[in-house]
Amino acid sequence: GFFGGAGGGAGGGGFLGGLLGPRFSCELKCYPVSFAGREELETGNRVIMPPAFLERLQELGVPSPMIFEISDLEGLRRTHVGVLEFVAPEETCYMPYWVMRQLQAEEGDVLRLVLRQLPKATFARLRPAS
Repeated sequence: GFFGGAGGGAGGGGFLGGLLGPRFSCELKCYPVSFAGREELETGNRVIMPPAFLERLQELGVPSPMIFEISDLEGLRRTHVGVLEFVAPEETCYMPYWVMRQLQAEEGDVLRLVLRQLPKATFARLRPAS
């Protein structure tokens, strides 16, 4: 397994170093959502992860929505995704192809996913465009 549990996993970095709430990281072989017959997911930023990860995240008490920083193993390229479903084969993650392109990943490359919990916004300031 590629689990990183509470107190384990990848080091800091990202927003507040990921220090808010439980820590979770994993490394998965990544493929486009088209490999799962889910082409309709190409326009979003949601991934499909294995069921064992849902069990582990529930054990850690992770609240929804679950946001992950996804990066290459060197940590040079990164973006953020949410999870749509937990139905992928073990050690596999399906994601929109644009995410793979942004990370310069090929089909079957191993990428790192690290749980990131962001604080809830308390206000929003909007300005007219003109």
